[in-house]
Amino acid sequence: MTSEQIRLGVITEIHIVPPGTPEGFWHNPFLFDQAEQLFLRAVQRCQELEVDAIAILGDLTHFADAGSFAAIRGVLATTELPVYVLPGNHDVGGEVQPLAAFQQALDLPNVTTAPATLALTPWIDLMLVGLEPSGEGRRYAAVRSRAVTGNDPVLTVVLTHFPPYAMQELLASADLKHAGDLTNREPLLEAIGAVSGPLLIVNGHLHVHATIEDGRFLQLSVAALIEPPHDVTLLTIGIDEDGVPGERLDELHRIGVTEPPVVVLGGLGGIDTAFEALDHLGDVGAHLHDVAEQIVKQVHGPHVAEPRDVTTTTQTSRNRRSGRHARL
Repeated sequence: MTSEQIRLGVITEIHIVPPGTPEGFWHNPFLFDQAEQLFLRAVQRCQELEVDAIAILGDLTHFADAGSFAAIRGVLATTELPVYVLPGNHDVGGEVQPLAAFQQALDLPNVTTAPATLALTPWIDLMLVGLEPSGEGRRYAAVRSRAVTGNDPVLTVVLTHFPPYAMQELLASADLKHAGDLTNREPLLEAIGAVSGPLLIVNGHLHVHATIEDGRFLQLSVAALIEPPHDVTLLTIGIDEDGVPGERLDELHRIGVTEPPVVVLGGLGGIDTAFEALDHLGDVGAHLHDVAEQIVKQVHGPHVAEPRDVTTTTQTSRNRRSGRHARL
């Protein structure tokens, strides 16, 4: 086996809206009037950094309206990179078949929409988890593809909007809001756990940076583009010459800007470290190794409210139930 690595630019929580939509707020204010520009700059930055592909983890729009999807298509048309796209809860509206409507809205030659399973390399499989409404109210269920790649993968990467591991208690301990769980969260975790070997799960939805390590599973939650500090995550996944999911899983960097009094798009290239090097995933079929402490450098301006980013609120919270731990 030869040494190889894949570098993904990961974007989530874009929240493009129709013109005139009042500003929103989650952990920090949403800059709806700049959402399309932020998305374009994020895609441009991924291209500048020569990623192999772009992954978008959901909530591309805020209302799942045609105009916002058209804006998303316009930005995606500016790149020839492969793009892997998941729906978020904001992207599946009131259509009879909302997941099919999402797929049709993003039907572009370089775009693969969830649910799907494909081979990133002969040694790395990629699983894209879809989403659809489930029951009354704003409840959602994960939808998986049952396709197989024919690989015997050393590593499986799972991209999902909602996290498979529960995080409500963890966020509450940091005085942060929780945006809800899948109705089939536990069945999803069980289903992806049926895959042999190490699994890397990357999720959005919660607008926070967080890690949960549980045996051969590693879940990385990445933060939002729409709210300060306007994140894009660079994820390098390495396989070494011995077939080990790499001594560095590897780099996760945050590209963020909190320039007063508004976001300066040209400054999006300033890289702050959100997750420093992750420890290696260990021997093939063995457990994931521990995750390095997160190191965060945030840039604040005099006119910008202190962001309640999960990585700055608490860096050492632990949840040791069932033998797993989580770091915020």
